[in-house]
Amino acid sequence: MAFEQQLSAAVETGKPLFLHCRDAFTDFHDMLAPVIADGARGVVHCFTGNRVEAEAFLAMGLDIGITGWVTDLQRGQALSGFAAPDAPCSMRHITRARVEQFGWP
Repeated sequence: MAFEQQLSAAVETGKPLFLHCRDAFTDFHDMLAPVIADGARGVVHCFTGNRVEAEAFLAMGLDIGITGWVTDLQRGQALSGFAAPDAPCSMRHITRARVEQFGWP
């Protein structure tokens, strides 16, 4: 499989992994475990999972990149208390209200 070849190439070259995972945590985690054990490193960028998934990736030594979804009132609840945005003005419901308020396109 192409993804497994890319993972192997990262181990062989010592290059970091820059990964996205969408609704596939178990398969993704299981595919990463052997290459992490072989010394691969990287970041799960644009993370949209829950707290348990984030903790599992962190336990593997991977970094997590949090998306703007953490500011969503419903989807962000999965990471409540674990991660928070540093720019409240970027919260989607506030941004949408500002667009409507000022009539921006």
